[in-house]
Amino acid sequence: MNGISSTSYMSIAARYEHSGSGVTPGNPLIDALPLDANVEDALNRLSHFPPKPGLGERKSSELVRIAELARLGQLCIPLKAHNKASIQLNRLIKQAYERRNPFSVEDLQRRHLIALTDASSVPLAVSPDDKALVLAILGVSGSGKSTFADAFGLPFNVVIEHRSHADRSLNLRQIPWLKLRMPHDGTLKALCTQFFARVDSILGSTNYAQAARSVRLLRHIAPLMQQVVTAISLGVLVLDEFQNLRSAKGEELHMLLEFLLTLSKVTGVAIVIIGTPAIDQVLPKRVRAKLGLSTAGECGFAPLRGQDWKEFGDRYWEYQFVKNPGPLTPAIRAAWYRASAGNPGFASTSFVLAQRLEIGGREQLDAASFERVRYTEMATLGPAVQALRRGDPRSLMGFDDLLPRSDTGSLMDLFTGVPRPNPEGKGPDAGEFEDFATGVSTSFTKSRQSTAKDRVSHRN
Repeated sequence: MNGISSTSYMSIAARYEHSGSGVTPGNPLIDALPLDANVEDALNRLSHFPPKPGLGERKSSELVRIAELARLGQLCIPLKAHNKASIQLNRLIKQAYERRNPFSVEDLQRRHLIALTDASSVPLAVSPDDKALVLAILGVSGSGKSTFADAFGLPFNVVIEHRSHADRSLNLRQIPWLKLRMPHDGTLKALCTQFFARVDSILGSTNYAQAARSVRLLRHIAPLMQQVVTAISLGVLVLDEFQNLRSAKGEELHMLLEFLLTLSKVTGVAIVIIGTPAIDQVLPKRVRAKLGLSTAGECGFAPLRGQDWKEFGDRYWEYQFVKNPGPLTPAIRAAWYRASAGNPGFASTSFVLAQRLEIGGREQLDAASFERVRYTEMATLGPAVQALRRGDPRSLMGFDDLLPRSDTGSLMDLFTGVPRPNPEGKGPDAGEFEDFATGVSTSFTKSRQSTAKDRVSHRN
C-alpha cells in the first residue's frame, strides 16, 4: 500500500467483494469499492466523540481549559439528515458504475470513442435516453453539509489499482470520489483548472493541467475532461459551494450547467452539488428539476428541531470544561436555541464561546451564559439567526448575505485556536461560513484515515 500523502489519497490494490443486493456481480469497479455493509456502519464512521473532560481536567488552569475547548472541533454527531444522505450516496456511487463495467461491450465502445476525441473535436453527442446522475445536498451555512460530505467520502479517497479480475487482465486506475469547490467567480475555466490540478496532485504521475492549458477554446475542454474522467474511472464528482454560480453571467452559467450535465451523460460519472438556499436565486427548484440537476434526488440539511435538537444538546453538554458543570435544563435549552436557531454550526460555536466567558469567572453554564453570548460575541449573527427562526424561503435565500465574513473568520479562530485554512488562497475568510464550528479537524481526519487504512488492510 503506497500512501499519497500530499492529497490524503491512498493507492491500494483492488480487492473484490460483491457489494450486495441490487447490484449485478462481476463489475470490478463496484466490487472493489470500500462500501459499508449497511447504513449503520456508515453512521458509525461519521461519528466521532473525543474524550470527555474529567474532574481532573476541570481543575486545570484557565488557559489549559480554554485550549482544550478546541477538542469540540473533533466532535461529529450523526443526525437524521446524515442517515438519509448516507443511503442516497451509497446508492449513487454504485449507480455511477452500473453502466460502466470495463468488460462490457458497451463500456469498451464508450471508452474507445472518448479516447479518440481531442481538444479540436466536437464533443460526443448524447442520446436522449442518457440521463445525468446528479444529487443535490442543500442547507444553510453551518448546517453540516460539507462536514458530512468530507466524513462520508474519506474511505473513498483512494486510488484503486486494478490489474486483473476473475483471471482476466484489467489495467486501470479508479478514483471513486473527488471533491472540489465551485470557484468564487462561478466560471467553467476556473472549475476545469481546479479539476485537472487536483487529479495531477492525487496521481502524482500525470500532467493533465498542462495539457488543459494548451487548449485555446473553452468549448474544446469538454473532450479532455471526458477523457480524464474516463481514464481515472471517476465515480462521484462533488462540487461544494455550488451557490457560487450566482457570480456566473448569462451564457457562462448556461455553458457550465450544460457542461456538467453532458459530462455525466457521456462518462457516467455522478455529480453531487452541495450548496445553500442562495442557489435558488439563479436556479429555483423547478429549474433544477427541468435541467436534470436533481435526478438522483435532493437532501435537505435543515436546522435541528425536536428530538434531533435534544440529542445534539445532550451530546455537547457532556463536554463542559467549567469547574461546576450542571444539568441541561429546559431554560438552558431554550436560551441555547435562541442563540443558534438550531443551526449546528451556530450551536457549537455558542457552546464554546459560552464556556470561554465562564471559565475563570462564574465557572458554570446556564441560560444567562447563552444570552450573554447571543448579545455580545455572536451579536453580528443576529440577523442570520432570525432568518433561520422565521424559516421562510425568502429569508433563507438571502441567508449567505447576512453572514459578516470578517466576524465569522474571527469566530473560527476562537473556536479552534488556529486560523482557518483557505483552499483557494483568497484570505482567511474566503469561502462560505459552512461548518466553521463543526468542520472535520486535522486529528479527526487523521483518525478517519487510519480507520480507512485498517479497513482496507483487513480486506486485503
